[in-house]
Amino acid sequence: MKYKDIQQVSDGELKKMIEETRDIIRSVRFALSVGKMKENSKHEASRRDLARFLTEQASRKSSHQLISPKDSHI
Repeated sequence: MKYKDIQQVSDGELKKMIEETRDIIRSVRFALSVGKMKENSKHEASRRDLARFLTEQASRKSSHQLISPKDSHI
């Protein structure tokens, strides 16, 4: 998934996508270790997607903190 598409997703959907991608990575890793899969391209692509999702989530968290600080004494 492209980063521009990820930026359009809501926070709830992003969290769900992160959970689903982690499940995919876990199942593919298990299949690779057992020998059910020979090719690890799905594993690599899922890891890249997860990194993009987590990057966007961190970006949103930091931008929310910059916009509305909790302890503002101005």
